[in-house]
Amino acid sequence: MGEAWGLGWQLRREINKYVAINIVGVSYMASGWNSPDKAGSVNFRFLGARGYSPSWKWMRGYVDLNMGYTLGYYDQNNGKKDSETETTHHFGLDFGVGLQVHKRFAIGYHMGYVTGYGGGDGGTAHFCKLSVLF
Repeated sequence: MGEAWGLGWQLRREINKYVAINIVGVSYMASGWNSPDKAGSVNFRFLGARGYSPSWKWMRGYVDLNMGYTLGYYDQNNGKKDSETETTHHFGLDFGVGLQVHKRFAIGYHMGYVTGYGGGDGGTAHFCKLSVLF
């Protein structure tokens, strides 16, 4: 298991206080701060949904599901002189649960799955997601 960091954006519209549609999103995830392998991914998510629990004081729970496309890349030779970067293409699916606080912040556990086509391996990723909501 390795460390990673990322940054993303998602357009979401709430239908009512319990259901929202995740319209489109994009995110970037890179290998860990101290990792020499120069690996990462660009993730495009299209059409997903989010369900909310009833509010309790100033917070509410959520469950999230998104699907889309992931472009993965990694340096085959760890950044050495003759290294090349390989890209892989994958179908992606993300599932998450979390807690929204004060209408502007959320923290959650998310699991992402990508298929193994396009010359690359598929697999899962588990990550903590901190969100600022506008």
